[in-house]
Amino acid sequence: MTKYFDAIYFKKEKKVKIGNINYIVNSYFDENSETLIDKIKNLLVLEIKKT
Repeated sequence: MTKYFDAIYFKKEKKVKIGNINYIVNSYFDENSETLIDKIKNLLVLEIKKT
């Protein structure tokens, strides 16, 4: 089985306006943490085990 994964990039800063209020959302990622792909796999495994 061949695995093909595309890199997923997130913006470091996102500006969102809700009503009259502007929000600035910053994102930070720990390079020593699990990758997003690993986190999604773990969530899926946990959900499958529940059923």
